[in-house]
Amino acid sequence: YCGVDQASKTQRATKPEEAVKLYDNIIQNLKDLEANKQDAEEGKRIAAQILTNTGFRCYYVALSFGLNDKFSESMALLERTGQYISTALDHHKECSEKAQDDIAALTELSQQLEVESKKAPVKKGLFSWW
Repeated sequence: YCGVDQASKTQRATKPEEAVKLYDNIIQNLKDLEANKQDAEEGKRIAAQILTNTGFRCYYVALSFGLNDKFSESMALLERTGQYISTALDHHKECSEKAQDDIAALTELSQQLEVESKKAPVKKGLFSWW
């Protein structure tokens, strides 16, 4: 993520920890919605969104670990992110109303994970792009 600081009109990189906090809030709000769902189909859509956001949260936790030289933990979390992506895509496929934006974002994240998994897990190689 890159954000634009409106006051100075400059771009600044968002820290992975900030993204994790954002996803924590999104996931909690979705869980609150899930508790008040109207029907089974709405419950499926919300569950798929929870899994989608949990996958992205896991990805940013992995980035945070990598930036703090905790590469084995980071690699394990990247693997777990792949599992969340797969499960979330399965849930989205079960919904009658498909969330195309979520599916596209998950597909893009999956491709990024594939690129990262091909890199050697060396200290300066894995997260040098961040």
